[in-house]
Amino acid sequence: AGFAVELVEALRNESEWSLKAKHLQLIHSLVTAPTNLATRYKLRQQFSRAGLPQVLTALREGAAMEGDEDGAEETARLLDALDSYDAHDTEDSAAVAAVDDAEGLAALLAARLEATAGEGAEEKKLMLKTLRYLLDMEEDTLLEHMPRTE
Repeated sequence: AGFAVELVEALRNESEWSLKAKHLQLIHSLVTAPTNLATRYKLRQQFSRAGLPQVLTALREGAAMEGDEDGAEETARLLDALDSYDAHDTEDSAAVAAVDDAEGLAALLAARLEATAGEGAEEKKLMLKTLRYLLDMEEDTLLEHMPRTE
C-alpha cells in the first residue's frame, strides 16, 4: 500500500493543476483497471487509507476557487477527472452493496483485510475478532440478531 501513499502525496503536493489532473487520472486508471470487484475494492481501500478522500475534497474546493482565473481549462480538466473518479467510486460502492452471495462477500472481506496489511493493524485485529465471534455464535442467536430484510 506504500504506492498509494506515494501517489496521494504526489497529488497533494503538486502545484500545477494540469499535473494534479494527470496524477488523479493515473490513480483513477489504477483503481478502475481490474475487472474483479474485490480487487478494485482493495485498491480503493488502500487509496482511502492513504488520505485520497480528503485530498479530493481539498482539490474540488481549490478548483472551485481557481475556476475564474487564467487556468480555467486546466481546472476544468481536473474537475472532469474528479467527477469521473467519483462516478466510478459510486458505481463500485453500489456493486459492493449489491453483493448478496457468501463467496462474493468473502472475497470483498478478504480484499479489505488484505488492504490493511501493514497498516491499520488494530482494525484488522478487530475485524478478525468479530468474524471469529460470528463463526462461534449459535445459529439461532445469530438469526435473532440479524436485521430482517424482505
